[in-house]
Amino acid sequence: MKKICNFFFLLLAICSVNKATAQAFDDYKAFSSGSGNITAVKYNSTGTAFASGNATGMIIVRDATSNDITHTLRVHTSEITSLDFHPSGDYLVSTCTKGELKVWDLASKKVIFEAGGNIQGFYTFAYFTADN
Repeated sequence: MKKICNFFFLLLAICSVNKATAQAFDDYKAFSSGSGNITAVKYNSTGTAFASGNATGMIIVRDATSNDITHTLRVHTSEITSLDFHPSGDYLVSTCTKGELKVWDLASKKVIFEAGGNIQGFYTFAYFTADN
């Protein structure tokens, strides 16, 4: 019984030290701006840009080298569930927990196609095919 108590004491001590020395990391600051946890991240096919979506429905597209924001897209009103770039890098598809699917023309920063909505879980992911 004493060995079991010593084991649990040691485990508790390790967990306490680990918790005390662990650095808090706000992942949304690395990929997005504002508040809301990151819920989806996707790089384009060349690795030169990436998009991140968060729990508030905001999508940020950044240059992967400089980390500069190139696009801020705010049309979804719920958590982003999926992102994907078109192979050309000109379009981005996004879905959210309200079942919305939107295709963005990144040059114009406008939605060019949308489907679903108000049907929770209707579209939870979407991808472009490699053959366009």
